[in-house]
This record gives sequence, C-alpha cells and structure tokens, in this order.
Amino acid sequence: MTNEADTRGLLNRIRLRHSPFRNVKGLNLPMRRFVELVRCGALNQAPDAALFTGDVNWKQLLLTSERQMLVGVTFQAVKYLPAELAPPKDILVRWLTLTSKIQRRNALMDQRCEEAEIHFRSLGFKCCILKGQGLARLYALPSSRMPGDIDLWVDADHRVLTRLALERNAKAHPTYQHVDYHLFDDIELEVHYRPTWMYSPLTNHRLQQFFRREARWDISGAGVAFHVPSLRMNLVFVLVHAYRHFLSEGLGLRQLMDYFFVLRSSSAQERQTTMAVLESLGMKRFTGAVMWVMEQCFGLAREHMLCPPDVLEGLLLLSEIMQAGNFGQFDRRMLRSKDETQLQTFVRKTRRTFHFVTHYPGEILWSVPWRVWNWVMRTANMY
Repeated sequence: MTNEADTRGLLNRIRLRHSPFRNVKGLNLPMRRFVELVRCGALNQAPDAALFTGDVNWKQLLLTSERQMLVGVTFQAVKYLPAELAPPKDILVRWLTLTSKIQRRNALMDQRCEEAEIHFRSLGFKCCILKGQGLARLYALPSSRMPGDIDLWVDADHRVLTRLALERNAKAHPTYQHVDYHLFDDIELEVHYRPTWMYSPLTNHRLQQFFRREARWDISGAGVAFHVPSLRMNLVFVLVHAYRHFLSEGLGLRQLMDYFFVLRSSSAQERQTTMAVLESLGMKRFTGAVMWVMEQCFGLAREHMLCPPDVLEGLLLLSEIMQAGNFGQFDRRMLRSKDETQLQTFVRKTRRTFHFVTHYPGEILWSVPWRVWNWVMRTANMY
C-alpha cells in the first residue's frame, strides 16, 4: 500500500518545478478549481460553486485551459456559475471568443473530414477518421472539443500513398506511420498507413497485428458523414497514442479526456479484452497511471476502468501533463533553439525519453535503436 513517505519520495525524485500538488493528500486549490471546470465542462453540468468563492485567479485558469487545449470544455462549466462568481468581464469575453472560434473550427473540420474520405474512397481505398472529429462525437458537446489536424487511416500500401502525396506536393514528408497529404489549404491532413507504433519490435509487431485484426471501414460516426474505427480498436489505439506522446514529447489533458469518453462508452467485456491486449504491449503500469488521472480529473467511476489506479505513476503522469501542456509545447525542459541540428534534436528527445526509463524500461530501451533506424530509413527515402 502506498504511504505518504513513498509519495513524497517520488515527487522529490522527479523534481517537480510547478507541482499541482499542495501535499500528498490531494490537489492544491487552484488545481482543484481547474479540474472541476474540466470535469463539469466535459459532462456539461454545473461545477461546485463553493470552490470558486474568495480570490480566484481566473487569468491563470484560462491560461491553463489554453495550454491544455480545453478552452471550449472549461467554458461549458464556467457558464453555469452564478453571476457573482463569474470571471471578470474581459476574461469572460476572451473565453467566449475562443470558444466560438473552436465551434466554427469544428464545423469546418467535420466538413473536411467528409471531403477527405470522399476523395480517397473515389480512388478506390477504404478509409476512416482516426481520433479528432471521430472522438468528438463521444463528448457531451462535440463542438466544445478543440480540434487539431485530420488523421485519415487508409487501407493501402505505404508506397502507394506516398507516391500520391508526392504528386500533390513534392515536399510531402513520409514517416513510418503516415505521410502529409496536401488536399486542403486550411486544414492539415495526415494520411496513415499505420495508426501508430511502438519502439520495441516485439510490442510493435503485436500492435500492428491488432490493428490488422480490428480494421473496420464501415462504422459511421454519429451525426457526421464519415467513418470511424470500432470502439474496441479505439480502446487500444487512443491509449497507445497517448503513451507515445507521453514518452516522446509530452502529453496534454485533452488527449486523456478523449480516452475518458472512450472508456465511458465501452462495455465491461470490451474493457476486459482491451486490458489483455495492453498487458501484452507492456502497458499495464501506464494504464494504471491513466486510470488514476481519470479518477482525479474526470471523476471516472471504478467500474469503467481498465485496471485499478496506480497512485505513484498517476502522480508522475499528471505532474508531467501540467508542466508540459498539449504535446509538450510549454515544457521548458524541452526548449529547442532555432538552429538546432539533427543530432541536437536526437539528444534532446532521447534525454526526455530516458527520464522515464525506470518506469517503462521495456519500451524506452528500444527508443534509441528505433530512432537510429528511423533516421536511416528517412534519409535513404525508403518510406
């Protein structure tokens, strides 16, 4: 059983600079306020007004929402607060303005997802939308989710898709899992021949086998004219994608919110089979960490979890999320110079990854060989 000394020792070892924890018994008050806005905004319900009495740093709450790409979600909770507890007018107007932009962007993204799928199906390929607008359908208010780019999984050989991409743009950038595809001027489109990957050859082989078994191309997204993966695939894919970002560059709370809604939509049988897959991929410890964050930040009930929460790993995960922001964009430990060389980039990313080697050694020890191999493949134009 975890005791206070163990938890304090972990916090000291990972050298938190901006810890969201006042003490080992819980979150500090500013963090509790943010989490309350996130949880209630996700479910479109009123927050606990008692938390927002007294001196509230609304500017910081909005800034944190922006860094975590959760402006539209938290605004749904802010709207429920009584007038006397609402943010100052200038902050409220900015919050509303940003939320309105998110809603308009979502409408455009839905349209572009439909057009991207039509384009590839007209070429004879089966395809579906990964993450993004497909997962937004699971939200209480889909238009509140901050969209990014479009990820389209296409059932085709990577060489074929790369050739099509290069025909549209000679500077298209193929990688191990996708290639940039210039179809729109206002939205970035990544065409995937593999949904995601893992560093370890063994676990990556198991993962790609899972994707091949679970590939579905005829599941319609709710309320939209494009197709999405099965829920069973998303239970694995979305978590592996989060794991990849956590180890390589940084993970935002929005990605875990996506997974929160996937879990809430799943059945007990689906969760049981998913946990077996995740254990085969060496992800039991990370899954436990995610379950703890799900409970603390979103109030996920234990019956919807994949496994019991892991407090120590969860503390580390949430601390990293709050320091790094969405995709690690605000992580001061990962700052890069404008003239950074490929070697410097390699060293910087490797140092970050090895920060977690004692937690996830089976995956991280393979990261250097994988990155070297990936660099050779890209340099030789073999993707």
